Amino acid sequence: MPNSSQDGILMKFNSDGELIFTKRFGGSKDDQFEKILLTPDNNFLILGISDSNDIEGHPNKGDYDVIITKYTKDGELLWNQSYGTDLTDSALYVSFVKDDGFLFIPKSVYVDEGEFHQINEDAI
Repeated sequence: MPNSSQDGILMKFNSDGELIFTKRFGGSKDDQFEKILLTPDNNFLILGISDSNDIEGHPNKGDYDVIITKYTKDGELLWNQSYGTDLTDSALYVSFVKDDGFLFIPKSVYVDEGEFHQINEDAI
């Protein structure tokens, strides 16, 4: 799956600094992990952005879309999702909720005649 110049990378080390595993996530364009959280079930929730349109289950909706992935503590990919508009999207904030789910606040940015505009969307 990973084959671009920039992929999301997850690395886990033990308490002595020895590498336990490295996992890559991405497609043919740039993909980045930006935020990581320990979930209540001791796994990892990772938010990032993707410009790729060839990741299975992730039809890119425009420029960069938000990607959300969940890995086990042993590095097994449990699931991944993407969310986006035809603009450049990113995730500003994520929080867990009592029903074992989570909320995140996305952000979209577009350029109009050389000026940057930001659209903050409702939490999904």
